[in-house]
This record gives sequence, structure tokens and C-alpha cells, in this order.
Amino acid sequence: MKTYLYTFIFFAFCLSVQAQNAKIKGRVVETQGEKKLPVEAVSISLLTADSAFVGGCATDAKGIFQLEKLAKGNYIVSASFIGYETVSIAVNNLSGTIDLGDIMMGESSVELGNVEVTASNIINRVDRQVILPIKSAVDISADAYDLMNNLNIPRLYVNPIMKTMEVSNGGSIQTRINGIKVSANELAAILPKDVLRIEFIEDPGSRYGEPGLGAVVNIVTRRRETGGYVSFQGTDAPNRLWGENFLAAKFNNRRSEWGLSVVNGNRGYKHRYKDVEEEYHFADKTIERIQEGLDDKSKNFKNDINLSYNLYNPDKYVFNAIFRNTLKNAPYNNYYNKLYDGSNTKDFIYSRVLQEDNSYTPSLDLYFLYNLPKKQTLEFNAVGTLMSTNSERTYLEYVDQNNPFSNILTNIDGKKYSFIGEGIYTREFEKFNFSAGLKHSQMKTENTYSGTTSTLSDMMQSETYGFAEVVGKVKKFSYSAGVGVNRSWFKEGEIDNTYWIFTPTVKLGWQPHKNSFLRYSFQMNPSIPSLSSLTDVEVLLDTIQIVRGNPNLKTYKVFKNNLNYSYSKGIFRGYLNLNHQYSKNPIMEDVFIEGNKVILTENNQDYYQQFDVDLNLGLNGLTIGSLKRFLSINAGFGYSKYMSRGWNYDHTFDDFYFNINASLTYRNLSLIGQYRRYKSSLYGETIQNGTDMSALGLFWMKNNLQLGVAMMFPFTNNFRQGYERLSKDAPVTSWEYIKESKRLLNIRLAYNFSFGRKHKAGNKKLNNVDTDAGIINMNR
Repeated sequence: MKTYLYTFIFFAFCLSVQAQNAKIKGRVVETQGEKKLPVEAVSISLLTADSAFVGGCATDAKGIFQLEKLAKGNYIVSASFIGYETVSIAVNNLSGTIDLGDIMMGESSVELGNVEVTASNIINRVDRQVILPIKSAVDISADAYDLMNNLNIPRLYVNPIMKTMEVSNGGSIQTRINGIKVSANELAAILPKDVLRIEFIEDPGSRYGEPGLGAVVNIVTRRRETGGYVSFQGTDAPNRLWGENFLAAKFNNRRSEWGLSVVNGNRGYKHRYKDVEEEYHFADKTIERIQEGLDDKSKNFKNDINLSYNLYNPDKYVFNAIFRNTLKNAPYNNYYNKLYDGSNTKDFIYSRVLQEDNSYTPSLDLYFLYNLPKKQTLEFNAVGTLMSTNSERTYLEYVDQNNPFSNILTNIDGKKYSFIGEGIYTREFEKFNFSAGLKHSQMKTENTYSGTTSTLSDMMQSETYGFAEVVGKVKKFSYSAGVGVNRSWFKEGEIDNTYWIFTPTVKLGWQPHKNSFLRYSFQMNPSIPSLSSLTDVEVLLDTIQIVRGNPNLKTYKVFKNNLNYSYSKGIFRGYLNLNHQYSKNPIMEDVFIEGNKVILTENNQDYYQQFDVDLNLGLNGLTIGSLKRFLSINAGFGYSKYMSRGWNYDHTFDDFYFNINASLTYRNLSLIGQYRRYKSSLYGETIQNGTDMSALGLFWMKNNLQLGVAMMFPFTNNFRQGYERLSKDAPVTSWEYIKESKRLLNIRLAYNFSFGRKHKAGNKKLNNVDTDAGIINMNR
């Protein structure tokens, strides 16, 4: 009897397990001609027959989705994405595994239609966050900066007025459009309604080709098959020289796309000054020098002019070419000071710095991707760049300006030639992806220093990097493991150095449930010295200080550990991040006394450490009464600790910072407000301090037209940034002020029009750039 009872219980259990292990899977695609292309990041919702929500997921890069551990019954599967018609499929009498095959999605006949993301719009992966745009944010945005600000991406600080971005853990931000590396200014030319998703990649590592890189922002857009668009935006101050303007146009014909973008930024100030307090401890005396700032002027212009061409065959290849031109002109960048000894404020002289800088940087970027059988790809990228720079700096000390008793002239004419080539092989297997690649950079500079001292600097540098990487997923766990070898080489005159560094990378991800994600990463990256630091040149900064290059600098290792946890449900999101960075023998400043001069140079020091803790909390689209999705607010709080040890110094520094970003939306109007306490930092012997950032803006958006007014620093009387040098031989405190920045009013006019049908264009994955001119840094 017991045997029959156990047998019955066993079969009942098996049936129960089977009933709870039903699956629904499928693939979401769109058509382009006769081809079917997968659609990534489509929101899949599972509903009961009476439309009660059961669960959901999102499609992967292949358009595939899978809903698991389902009970037997009747369901509705709904696939939705901004800009596409929502597709619903009835699944009746589900009892096992059902494959829905290819689900065809067509573009909405009305722009964005009524599609709205009602669940969390953030998808977590082992190496990035994928943010899906929501309709309410798209409707009030004129460009990509507006959209990213309105989406409140955790730990990404966006200033939509100045067109800038910062990441909370420090470091620079690399910007890309469809994987193609672009200047940050070019993001302003993106139409928000064309954005499919935004990929935010933190601590990306050396694979992305830039030392000190804090994050990568890649905006993936849909493109047109015929027609195109023209977009214009002007943000300018009515009574001051301050502006951010761009004009962009793209035209599509079948598989080809031509593009032109012109981005202009300008600044001009007449009331800028710098206060400096210095101490110099020489062997026989101590000099306490005060530089009291007096108003002087500065002006600079930057123009990016880019031509692009893209040819795309979805099953065979992608070819992309960009001809970039960057022109910078700073006709004057001056400082004017009253100079006196700290013990005698009445006996003073005047000092003045007159500086002019110009540069022109053309580059040609060629990219080719070829699809091989069995889900294999080959990618090649080649970038050639020429940098032509001219910098002229004059330092004067005088009582009578017509008869100076100190006149130090430094003129630099520079040429830099660089070539960057990269190739990557990728193979997709059933459970993981494998990739391997090789990258080589070759650089040569010819810089002529003339004036008070004259010299010629002729340098050559190269870097070669090879890597292999595996990325996969096992149930709720995802992983990425890579290994690389880096070779760096430098030559100037008789100095010839070569260094090798091993670079492992590990990233792990775990999704304990659908609303949360835990991510850990470890990286060991090389940091090679810049050509501007390696140059065997010294120049006089003033009558006391000398800036000296160091050709004996060595490549060093940077170890990074990062752990973060994110939770998002509906309109709420939370993000906790822990970060640790350790650099062994980092290149940091070296300040010392030599005779009656202070030498400012760099050296490989003992170590550098940085600890960061960040907490971000946000509500995105809170409904208040009858005001639907009226309020969005995001607040970030952080603490950082720095430890910097050189061979002759040991410094620590702690800093607390926070950021609040809020917006109110009513119909076509949006009011934004930002306040951010600047994150100060210590590196070497210098603490960098900046101004607390604040802004208010009121914008009206209707169809393709945006009008708005904004104010920077509405509650402050001055802009202030500076640094503190902690050197025992030559401590310095310096603060720079710009009076015109207070309550800086801007007026914005933006308009775009488009024509033709849309399509998905080929995405470029390899991207390289060279921005280091190789001339010695005199901005101290």
C-alpha cells in the first residue's frame, strides 16, 4: 500500500514540476527589404487572459527572449518598443515549451505612437547598463543631452545647457554613436525620437583605447533607408560671448548614408582673474609671494566639421568613413596680477601672462566589418591623424609696462603624426561569445621651442595591445573574462625604452530577481606616459619656476575593483557603487628645489589609491494628482578617500559630494533644476577644487521646435575653481574667478525636420582617436 502511495505522490510531484516549468520563447525581428533583422531590447510582457501582469523580460542582441517557470494556462505575450507597433499573441493551453518563432514588428505609423515603457526602462548586463528611452522624456527633449538628463541615468551627470557629461567615479567619458567614436559635441545632433537605447559602460578598461577612461556612453539610433534630416540648435547668451551651436544633416539612399555636422562652441570673458599664494623654501631663504588677481580677458573658439559616409549590407558587410576636422583658436588667454611679498603688501609690482593658442587637427577614420559563416565576424579600423599646433606665451614682470625687467617668451610650433590600426575576430557559440584582437598605435612628434630658450624635440612612441575575451551567461549568472598583453615603446635622442604589461580582466554579474542586479569587475590596465610628459625639454614658467619633461618615465599598472548593486521597479531606481583603484609606481608630480629655482616635473612615484562609495536614488515620472508623469528627481551622494605617496611625500584627502537633478513636466513645458557639489580630488601633491554647479531652465517643445531660456549659477555671485599644491618645498593655493559666469542667461532655439523612411544602419564597433599633441604643459 505504501508503495502505491509513494508512486502516486511521485507522479503528482512530477506533474506539478512540469506544470511549473512551461516555457515560451521566440525572436523579435523587423524587415528591411527581403531581410529579417533582430530587434534588441524589446519589452516582452506576459499577461493572463484577463490582462493581469505575470512577468516579463527583454530581447537580447539577437532579438531572442525566453519566459521560464510558467504554470499551465492561457496567456497573452505582448512585444512593445518605442517607435514600433505593439504586437500581442495569444498562447492557449500552455503545458510545455512553445516556440513562437519570428515575431514581426513594424514601425508605428505615428511618430512614437502611444507606446510607453511602464516597467523599469533599465536593462542590466555584466558590463553595462542599457537604458531605454521613455516617451515622456523623448517628447520634451531636443537633443541627446536633453534626453539623457531627462532619463536620470544613475551616476552620469549631464548638463544639457553646456553640453557636458561627467561620471561620479572620475575619469573621462568616451562618446559613441552606433559604436562609432565621436566628439562629445556631436551627440547634440542626435534626434531623440531616433534613439533606440543608451548604453552606459562604466570602468570599460583598456579595450576602449584611452587611459584614465571612466565610462563609455554609446547611443544606438535607428537610421533611414531613404530621405534624411536636417537639425539646428543654438544656445547663446544675449549679452556675453558664450554659445553652444550645431548644424547637422544626413541623407540616405538605399544602403548608403552621407552625413555632415558642424559644431561650434565659444567663450569670451573680460573679468577673469586668479588669486595665488605661494611659498618657496630655498636653502638660504623663504619667499612668500602673493599674486592678487586683476581683471583680464580670455577668448576661445572651437569648431568641429565632420563628413561621414556609411555603406551597409546587413548580411555581408559594413563600411564607414569619417573625415574629421577640429579647429581651435584662443586669441588670448591672459592673467594680470599685482605681485608682492607676503610681509610687505605696499611694495608691489605687476605680473602678466599673455598666451595665444591655435591648432588644426584633421583625421581620417576608416572602418570595415565583414560577416563570415557560422556567426563569425572580422572587423578592421584604421585612423590617421595630423595635429598642427602653435602656442605663444609671454610672462612679464614690471612697474612700467613699457619697460619690463622680466620678459620670458615661449613659442611652440608642433607637428604630430599618428596612425592607429586595429583588427578583431568574433565568434558566437551557443552558450558564449569569443573575441580576440590586436591593436597598434604609432606616433611621431616634431616640436620646436623658441623664445627665451630654444630647442627641438623629436619623439617617437608606439603601443601594441593584443587580447582575447569570453562573454557568456549561465542561468542568472553572467560573466566576462579576458587576458591581454601590452607593449609600449618610446624613443627620443639616445633614450630608447620598451615595456611589457600583462592585463587580465574579470567581470561577473548576478540577477537575484528581475528587479535587481549585482555586478563585480576586476581590471589590471597599463597606463603609458604621454608624449607631453616624456619630452626632454624644459621651459621657464616665470622667474622662479621651471617646467621640465622627463623621458625616463615608465609605463605603470592600474588595478581596479568595482562592486555595484542596482534595483529598479517601475518609476523607482536605486544604485549603490563601491570602487577601489590602486596604481603601482604611478606617474605623479615631482616638485623640488634646484639652486634658486623650483622644478616642476613628473616621476614614477610609490603608489596611489582611491576609494569611492556612491548611492543614487531616483523617481522617474511620478504622477501627482491629475498631473501624469509630472515629477522626476534623482539624488546622488558620495564619499571619496585618496592616498597619494611619492618618494618624498605622503598625502591623504577625504571628500563628500552630492548631486540633485529634478524636472517638472506639464504638457509641452518642462522646468529643470540642477545642483551639484563639486567632487574635489587629490593626485600626486595637488588637490583639484571646482565650483559648485547650479542651473535652472524652462523649455517649451512642440513637434520639432524647441524654445527655452536657462540660467547658469543663478544663486551665486561668482564662478570659482582652483587647486592646492601640498609640496613642502613649494606649497601653492590658487583660485580662478570668472565674474561673467554668475547668473549667465542663455536663450535656446532648436528646430529639426526629417523626411523619408527609417531603417537600421550598420554599427561600427572599433573606434580609435588621438588627441595628445605632445607639447609640454604650461597651464599651471
